[in-house]
Amino acid sequence: MPQRLLVLVTGANQGIGYYTSQHLAATGNYHVLMGARSFVRAGEAAKKLSESKAIPSDLLEPIEVNLSSDDSISAAVEKVRSKYGHLDILINNAGIAGGPNFKGTETTREKFQMIYDTNVSGTAVVTDAFLPLLKASKAASPARRIVFVSSELGSMDVAARGLTNLQYTQYNCSKAALNMLALNYLKRLKDENITVVVTTPGFCGTNLNAYAGTRSPEDGATEIVYAATQQENGTFMKSGNVVPW
Repeated sequence: MPQRLLVLVTGANQGIGYYTSQHLAATGNYHVLMGARSFVRAGEAAKKLSESKAIPSDLLEPIEVNLSSDDSISAAVEKVRSKYGHLDILINNAGIAGGPNFKGTETTREKFQMIYDTNVSGTAVVTDAFLPLLKASKAASPARRIVFVSSELGSMDVAARGLTNLQYTQYNCSKAALNMLALNYLKRLKDENITVVVTTPGFCGTNLNAYAGTRSPEDGATEIVYAATQQENGTFMKSGNVVPW
């Protein structure tokens, strides 16, 4: 039996990340590290997923990865390094939206800082921190990869055509920045045989939007699974179609 690929999914304790973990683990081809802001949350999610979907518990492993804490990220890297010595796939799924979920007392600066700290800065720190373990992967290209979970709301082309939501200005801007971040990693890693892709799950009903989405998170997670397993290097896609930058 081929060795299972080791995958880290950030923000995996609920919503799209949770179902991404389910889809990948259910194939039996992946050992999924389910990342969350706390080990307790990650553990509860892994246990729930294993019990409710009859997925073998040895395919799911909780891990704390708090994108707002460099110490948490460093500890996660050390845990993976000491136990496995490598990472095959990094799925940068964790993110926050703001919008109507803001308390209403934040200043404009505070809103931007809050969203960017997780969606851009935190994602960059996680990716940089795990790069040595991705480079240590023995998986054949294109299996080694980094997936950035973005949104059509971060597309400059979509925004220019008026198809955006001004309630989520900070979120939209952070996803546009995330797209640029992904392109920078694509250039940096062009000689490393590490695939870099961007995907969007669509408008899914999760706690990011008070469950107002028109698509289920379980369905949206299939986009991320495709990105993690089949999507071509350097592309931004949804449902097999190219999303304009």
